[in-house]
Amino acid sequence: MKRTTSRLSVSLFFLVIQWCHPVLAVVAPEIWAGSANGTVVYSQPQLPGCVPNVATTSKTFSVSDVQLQVSGSLLTPGSFTATLTATTISGPTPGVQVTCYDSQGNITGSFVVLANAGGSETGSFTINGTSDGQAVTANFINVLNGRFGTITGTIQNTAPPKLQLTIMTNDPGTNVVSDNGTATLTLRQGIVAVINGNPNTATILTTPSVFTSIESPYGIGASVLPITIECQDQSGNTVPNCMVDFDFDVMEGSGGHVHNTDRPTGDFSSSECGEPFVQHISCDTGAGVALLFYVAPEASGITETANGTVSANGLSNSFSFTINVQYDGLMPANGPGLVVDIASHNHGNNNGWASPATNEALNYMASLFSDTLRAQGASAIPVIEIDAISLPFGGLFDYAADQVGHNWLPPHISHRFGNNADVCIKVGSDCSHGLTKKQRKALASVLKYADFRLLVEASHWHLIGPY
Repeated sequence: MKRTTSRLSVSLFFLVIQWCHPVLAVVAPEIWAGSANGTVVYSQPQLPGCVPNVATTSKTFSVSDVQLQVSGSLLTPGSFTATLTATTISGPTPGVQVTCYDSQGNITGSFVVLANAGGSETGSFTINGTSDGQAVTANFINVLNGRFGTITGTIQNTAPPKLQLTIMTNDPGTNVVSDNGTATLTLRQGIVAVINGNPNTATILTTPSVFTSIESPYGIGASVLPITIECQDQSGNTVPNCMVDFDFDVMEGSGGHVHNTDRPTGDFSSSECGEPFVQHISCDTGAGVALLFYVAPEASGITETANGTVSANGLSNSFSFTINVQYDGLMPANGPGLVVDIASHNHGNNNGWASPATNEALNYMASLFSDTLRAQGASAIPVIEIDAISLPFGGLFDYAADQVGHNWLPPHISHRFGNNADVCIKVGSDCSHGLTKKQRKALASVLKYADFRLLVEASHWHLIGPY
C-alpha cells in the first residue's frame, strides 16, 4: 500500500503589518514581542478496510521569539493588513499504527503513518483584521497550501501593554491539520535613528573649509560639523548598546562641479567609532549615541550621502542623511549694462553667482560707468563683461582641474565667496586692450564709489566686492 506523507504544521508567529492609517510623526515600527505555544492535530483518512479509518495524532509546539511588527499602532482603532511568519520548535509527532484487512479478515498490510511530522517549521500567512485599541480580530489564509484560520486577542492596559492572542487554523487538504495556540506579547517599541535632532532622515548644511585662501568672511581653517546619531524608542528615550552602521559617498555633479575624478568627500572622525573610515562607519554605542565630527572639503556640493541602520535588542531601522557643503544666499549676477558669461571650463554654466551685496555693487558700478561716460559726451558705452565670479554654492573654484597638479586646487583661489569677480571691458573681441585713457580713468573711479577693491591682472581687472 502507498504510504502518504503528512504535511508539516506551520507556526503562526512573526508579524509584519502595514496599516491603512496615516504615518505617525516619528516613523518607527511598533514591535510586540513574546512567546507562543499550542497543539497541532493531524488527521489522515485511510483506505477502506484499514483500522483506524482516520489516523489522528498530535504534538505540542513552542515559539520563544514571537514578534508582531506594526507600522502604525495596535493601540489606535482601525483596520490592518499583515504578513505572519515564524519558525516553530517542536518534536516529531508519535506515529499511528494502521492495519488493513481483506473481506475475510486477513491482514493485508500493517504500517505506521504520521510519524515524521514535527521539527523546526516555518510558514507565512496574510492577515486582515481590525483593532479597536483593546480587542484585535483577524482572518488569514495561506494561498500556497490553503490553510485558513482566525486570530482573536485582547490588549491589556499594563505598563508596558500586553497582547494576549488565540490562534485557530484548519487545513482543508487530504491530511487535515488544525492548530490551536496562544501567544503572550509585550509592546517593545521600535528603534529610531535621530540625526542631529531629525528622525530617520536629515539634510545637514555646513560651509566649506578654507585652507588655500588668505581671506574669508567665514574665517580661515577647517569647517567642522558635529553629527550625532542617537538611538531612540518611539517615546524619545535613548536606547543603550545600539549599533550604528552606514555607508557614505559623494554625489557626483553637485555644487556646480561637472568633473568628479578624485572628488574630495571631507573627513569623519570619532573617538568611539572604529577608524579609519573608508566609505563605511560602524559604531558600537554603549550609551546609545554616536558622536562624529565632519571636516568639510574646500569644494562645495553634496559631499556625503549616507545610508545605514541602527539596531539594538533584536530590532533595527534604516536611516539616511546628506551633508550639503555650501555658502547660502548666492544669486545669479545680472543687471542693466552687465554681460555675465556663465560658462566655465569643467563647471558647465555655473560661473556667475554672486553675493547679494556684490551683485548690487556690480549694478551700481555699471550705472555709474555709463553715467560718467555720457556726462563726458561719449556716444557709445563699452560693454562690461563679467567672466568669473563663483559657483552656485561657492567653495573652491578649480577651473584648471584638467591641468596636471590642479585637480581640486586653485587657481581662482578667491572665487569662492561670491564677492570676487573678473571683469573686462571689451572692444570688439579684445578683453585686455582698447579702452581709452579717459575710459580707464572713469572705470577706476566708479569702482571705488561702488565699494570695490581693484587688482589689475594680465587679461582682466579682478574686483573684490562686499560680502
